[in-house]
This record gives sequence, C-alpha cells and structure tokens, in this order.
Amino acid sequence: MLEKEIDLKLFQTLAVVVQSGSFESGAKKLGLTQSAVSHRIKSLEQLVGQAVLLRTTPVQATEVGERLISHVQYVSSMQIDLLQELNESASSKATKIAIGTNADSLATYLFDAISPTVIREDLLIEFVVDDQSRTNHLLRTGRVQGCITSVEKSSPGTHVEYLGVMKYLCVASAEFKRRYFPQGVKREAINNAPAAIFNQKDDLHFEYLRKFFEIEDTDFAYHFIPSSEGFLTAALNSIAYALIPEPQCSQALARKKLINLTPKKTMDVPLYWHSWERQPKRLRALSKAIIEHARRVLDPH
Repeated sequence: MLEKEIDLKLFQTLAVVVQSGSFESGAKKLGLTQSAVSHRIKSLEQLVGQAVLLRTTPVQATEVGERLISHVQYVSSMQIDLLQELNESASSKATKIAIGTNADSLATYLFDAISPTVIREDLLIEFVVDDQSRTNHLLRTGRVQGCITSVEKSSPGTHVEYLGVMKYLCVASAEFKRRYFPQGVKREAINNAPAAIFNQKDDLHFEYLRKFFEIEDTDFAYHFIPSSEGFLTAALNSIAYALIPEPQCSQALARKKLINLTPKKTMDVPLYWHSWERQPKRLRALSKAIIEHARRVLDPH
C-alpha cells in the first residue's frame, strides 16, 4: 500500500497518545518530550498522506488513525504469538488480553464464557469496564482487543458478531414498593423514589423513564452505585429500585425477595462482540468462546 518504509514506532506513538488523551500525557508515558511525540505524529501523517488525529480535548483518532491503531495492536499480538511458538521459555509466559465490557455482562455470564479458554490458552485478562454504549471506543483507541457493546456498527479494521439481548427488569423489595409505590409505578411517584444509577454515563434508567412514562426531567432521586452487584444488594436492602439483568435477579424474584414492578415494561439491550478483523489465535479462541456462550444465555431477539 505504501512505498515508504513503515516505522511501527510511529503507529505505537499514535496509540499511546490516543489512549492517554493528549500529547503531553502520551509523551510522559513514552518517556519522550512533547515535541518529539508531535514530530512522530506529523511524520506518520506525512507517511499516510492525511490526518490521523483530531486535535480535540481529549485527542481522538480519525478513521485512518483507528485503522493504524488496530494494525499496531494486531502486529504486537502476532509477535507475542510467534515468540511463544518459537521460544520454549517464552511459551511458558501467559498472554495478556484486554477486554472492554459493561458491568452487567461481567457480573452475569462473562466469567462462565471465558474461563475454560483462559485456562487452556494460559491467558491473563484485563477487564476494562464502561457503559455498554461506550466500550467500542476502547477498541477504536487500541485500549482493548475486543469488547462487548450495544453499538452495532463496526469501526475500521474490526469485525462484529451479534450476541443477543440482555433483558432488564425494574425491581424492588416489597417494603420499598409499599413505601414509594403503593399504587404501582406512576409518574407522580417516581420523582421521590430513589433509583439506582451506575454512574454519570448510565443512560439506561433515563431511557426507561422516557420510554414508558414520558419523563424527560432528570431531576429525580437516585443513588450512584458503580457496581452491578451493588444494584442487586441495594434493591434487596430496600434503599433503591433498579433495572437489573433478568439472569441476575431471577433467583431473588423466584424467592419473592424482589418484585418485578413493571412486568410488561422491560428494557431490552442488544449486545455485540467487536474485535479485530485479523486476530491472533489466542484472541480468536477467546472471541469464539464469548460469542458461543453469550448466544446460549442471552435472549436471541
């Protein structure tokens, strides 16, 4: 594609700058001066003949930049695979793979999905948790090698597989229902009933209120609980009502420790697995395990 010699250090510099969010932070991580980093990025842009970065705050990769980041991450993984195949001492070292995921997938099915492959392939996994609508950004910037996301559209150089639908039920304890929703979940009662919100990026509860109760106002009572397991605990302890994945709350519902407040109103979130188009064999094995297991446990529609 390019007649000029390609220096992978330029690609790696781009990846670090995007992951760090700025030239200054990238330079510190690389142990270089900011001007040296800037020079490398300019050299890369001259090499490919177009911009690879948007000089925003934080900096963002262009579509071309995303392809280059994907390429350098792929090359790095392939080098590790090759060394492990050629060098007996290197093959005894575990391979590190970073996965972007939403907290609910991590809390429900992801460990069951990957554990046999992690053991068989001798993998070390770094889970990077973010909202399901934002985890694909982690892959685009090279922070992770694969991600679970609610975004269907693929990024340049990546491949997408449909996993299934995560169903969220609006649940609370009987005590909480008596206290805040004695007449059922109605618009006028919602403002005073404390909800569980994961963090400031969590849009699911707001979407639920807009979709089923036509509530646009975000000025209602809520707790910030940045833990999927914490949502369930908060609901069981009667301090909040929450949208919880059906697999996570099914036991508590069956034992009548929780009540489905709105049985006909569920939030259905389609999930997808995004990974590189070209994958080293260990990532390919991990991708296959996640896809196959998720399709067994998630709702297909």
